This record gives sequence, structure tokens and C-alpha cells, in this order.
Amino acid sequence: MAVSQTETEMEMAIEEFLRYDDSKARQVTERNKVWSSISIYLIGKGSSFKVPATHAKNRAKMLLPHERIEVEMADLAAIYPIRWNSFVFLCSNSGTTTEILELAKQLRKKKTTFFGITAGTKSPLAKMCRESVYFLQQPKEKATAATKSVIEQAFFYDAFIHYLSHSEFELANGKGLREIIAGQMQANLHADISQSILERMLYARNIYWIDKNTGLCDELALKTKEITGKPSQYLPGTEILHGHAAAIKKDEETEKADVIIVGSMYSQKDVDALKAVAAKTGAYIFSLEKQKGFISLEAQATAGYEVYSLLPAGWNLLLSVCKAMEKNPDNTPYIQKSRVI
Repeated sequence: MAVSQTETEMEMAIEEFLRYDDSKARQVTERNKVWSSISIYLIGKGSSFKVPATHAKNRAKMLLPHERIEVEMADLAAIYPIRWNSFVFLCSNSGTTTEILELAKQLRKKKTTFFGITAGTKSPLAKMCRESVYFLQQPKEKATAATKSVIEQAFFYDAFIHYLSHSEFELANGKGLREIIAGQMQANLHADISQSILERMLYARNIYWIDKNTGLCDELALKTKEITGKPSQYLPGTEILHGHAAAIKKDEETEKADVIIVGSMYSQKDVDALKAVAAKTGAYIFSLEKQKGFISLEAQATAGYEVYSLLPAGWNLLLSVCKAMEKNPDNTPYIQKSRVI
């Protein structure tokens, strides 16, 4: 089977991760000397929101605990007033996302400062932002399932939060960590998937992704639908233990069972509880990283930077399922890359 555009762009994600220039993020932090007196909003939709904004919000909890940094989906941000003296990041890979453009128009009327992040160099968002824009590395993604843009958007926000907090950015050029994580990304993207895991993914009626609200599994739940066409759901923390098990099933005749995929490291107490749910419901459960108590993909990761290395591990799993289904991951006729006003 020929290499799909989706696979090509997954490979490009690692290349772009290695050559990313974080100077633009530094410049943004230097342009405003009164960050502490304003609110900062990180806004997007879909893949331009799930990992980038959530990961940045979690980073800010550690590095900027006293700053007001909000994350919101564009259509919801349009409902609730954004303070006039706020600084708003509008993230849209295409630059044509309807909800982002509508919010940008509102912000411009209120004279609220906003900054665009997009791959669309001639897009409506780029034109509205003028000079206040960061352009993702070219070429633009062609596949419907966003991959390389997710990594770069997250990287931009990560650098911004570090520089805003005057913390050392370990992923900056010359630090060495970037090369280590890129190596993990490459290894995870090409790791062999066991036949046992693959078969259970193929036969699953529903696939549940769980983590500690890192953005990773929320994104991979979306990618499951886009790449394989299989139903999937994201549940943060231990939410799956609270009522959701009633819908998790195993077909006794066909032996087909739902799958639970764990994307964060959990305490042994929670591991035991999750395994108990799987045992009672007949679900199959495994983890991305090696953790005692779970069958695992044994994906490589670095503490604090798991999102970057584990995304390719998830992509690899979903591509393997897609190929086993003899399905082209690029063939998503019912999904729109973006909607134009």
C-alpha cells in the first residue's frame, strides 16, 4: 500500500520539531511588559485546541501559578465576554476556521489585542492579524487528520509559557533534550504493534482514551474517529470509574469487547480500580507507556514532555488499525478540514 499523506505528515512532524525556531515565541513575550496585569486566552477548535491549549494551561499551572491564563474553544469564547485588556491567541491551522474568524471580528470591534497562529499564510486569519501572527512551517497539511501542526502549535505555546515565566526552556536549540525527544517520537511512530493489541482494537465496538487531562488522549480520541472511523470517547482522570462502565460491553457471542487506552501514569490504587472495571465489563485495557499492571505499547517518553513523544505512539497504533482494515487514512469524505464563512 502506498504511503498516505497522513503518514507523510506524521514523519514531517518530527523533522519540524527538530528545526523549530522558538524566537517568535520569545518575541511575543517581550512585546508586552505588563503581562501580569492582563488575562491571556488560548483559543482554538478541534486539534488546534486539544493538545496545544491544554498542554500550555498545565505548563502554566506549574510555571505561572499566579497568572490568569484561560483556555477556551472559539465558539464558547464568543458567548462569554473577554476583558478588553486581554491578550488573545487565536489558533487555526488553516486560518479559515469559521468560529475563529467570527471571534476575531468581535475582538477587533472591541479593540482587544489578538495574535494568530496558522499555516495559512494568505488566509483570512492571517490578513486580520497583519503582523501579529506566527506562521507554522510549510507546506501546509493536506491530510484531514491534523498531525504536524498539533506538535508545532503545542511547541509555540510551550515556549511562550516558559519565556513568560523566565524559566529555562529545555527544548530550545542547543539544549540536547529536543534531539532526545525527537528520537523517542521516531521510535514510537515505527514501533511494532502486537497482534493481540491490534486484534482487540479492530474488534472494539468503542475505544475509550483516558489520561490526566493532558490533551493527549482527547486528541487521540478525535484521531481514532478521523483515521479509523471507529467510535471513541475521551474521559479525563478517573471519570471512567463514575458511571461510564454501564455502557462498556463485551459481546459474549463474538467475544468482541470495548478497549480502554491509558495515556498517563496512574497510582497503583487507580490502576487496580481501572483493571477492576475492565474485568467486570469484559473490556480490554492497555497503556501507552510501560506501567505495572497494564499490558503496554511500551512507548518511550520523557517526564514533563510526554505529549510530544506519545502522540506519535498513538498515531502509530491508529495507522496500524487503519491498515489492517484496508482503509486509507486520507479518505475521510464526510470531514471538513475547515469551514469558510
